[in-house]
Amino acid sequence: MTHNRFVSLLSGCALAVAALFAAQDSRAAGWADNVTILELTVDANGTAYFKTSVTLETAAACAASGGGVMGQGAGTNRMSLAFNSSTPEGKNLLSLVTSAYLSGKVIKAIGTGACMSTTAGSIEVLNSFRVR
Repeated sequence: MTHNRFVSLLSGCALAVAALFAAQDSRAAGWADNVTILELTVDANGTAYFKTSVTLETAAACAASGGGVMGQGAGTNRMSLAFNSSTPEGKNLLSLVTSAYLSGKVIKAIGTGACMSTTAGSIEVLNSFRVR
C-alpha cells in the first residue's frame, strides 16, 4: 500500500468516526440523578410520562418543543421522560414509577435520546429507571 493511499484511507476512517460521534451527539440521552418525581400522567392511549424536579442533563432536542408538561410552558418537557405503559413491561414500570412518586423517593432516570408524542408534546423516551 502506498503512503498516499494509506493517508487517504486513514482520513476516510477519521471522517466516518467523526460522523458517527456527531450523529450520537444529536440524540444524546437525557438523564437525571438524585431527583424526585413532581408529576405523573398516563394518557388514555397508555403513554405515561413523569416530570422530574430538575431539567434533564443533555435532554433530547426533540423534547424542547411542545406545550410543556401539564401546560407549564415550552421547555418543561426537558424535565420529563415517557414510556408505553400498556405493555407488560410498561405496566411493571408504571407500578415502580407510581410507587416512587407517591413515596417521594429519590430516583435516577435515563432516556434514550429519542422522543415520543404525548398529550403534553414531544417527550424523551425512558430507557432505565432506578429508585434510590
